[in-house]
Amino acid sequence: YDGRALGSPRGEEFFATVRKLHRWLLLPGDAKGYGRPITGVAAIGLIAMLISGIVLRWPHRARSVKMWLKPNLTLRGRGFHRSLHAVAGTWVLPIYLVMVLTGLWYSFDWYKNGATWLLSRPSTAAAPMKTKPARDVSASETKPLTLDRVWSTFLHEQGSRYATALLAPPDAGTVVRVRSWARDASHPGARDEFRIDAVTGRLVSSEIYADKPVGERMLSSVLDIHRGSIFGWPGKLLFMVAAALMPLLVVTGFLLYLSRRRHRRLSRPPLGSLVPGE
Repeated sequence: YDGRALGSPRGEEFFATVRKLHRWLLLPGDAKGYGRPITGVAAIGLIAMLISGIVLRWPHRARSVKMWLKPNLTLRGRGFHRSLHAVAGTWVLPIYLVMVLTGLWYSFDWYKNGATWLLSRPSTAAAPMKTKPARDVSASETKPLTLDRVWSTFLHEQGSRYATALLAPPDAGTVVRVRSWARDASHPGARDEFRIDAVTGRLVSSEIYADKPVGERMLSSVLDIHRGSIFGWPGKLLFMVAAALMPLLVVTGFLLYLSRRRHRRLSRPPLGSLVPGE
């Protein structure tokens, strides 16, 4: 490396705005505002709708694949809308469940803590959160930190197995965090993490993805599971199509609601009653 600035990425403000809309509804406060719990409650509501929807559409011939996965295109009106709504909902139900169950991780701390307790090793779940080290004025302000020793230690640990490395400078103290992705990494969540003292080059801690049990691998890959990237580009494409089908479910569900109200109004009995003898 030569320390040459490669420029700034374009479109960052647009994607940052989309991210804030998706996670916090662009409400003030971002993660500390009201948008975060609102999206969490909406996700819980979607879980309730998915479960109740599959119960309501349970066919008489439950073992028939055709009844579950093929819409009846010969129907018209309310019947067609119901068939399209039910079958499309069945297609996307597993994906939506994965989306909401992983999305709740970012909305509620109690959900995140519970998932960590359930999926991680007892020693990891019980470990208290590390606080930021006290700011070392003499080491971090009197002279800039050099990365030569950090890089040497990282190469000693990883060798040539890595394809990409990301160095995060410390907010306080002298410990630099290095995240690395192996050449054969299956998804972005499959990363190793090292914490190295920039002054001494000492390896403070390391987390190797390949050494983690299945539960902790899932915890480190929550975002990749949420957006389907854990399954590669086919998973991304499948999740994108499922998300694009959400308006179809909304429109057909709204049409079913309107037709139900119309049928109720037409079938309502006339007001009043006949007097005996008339």
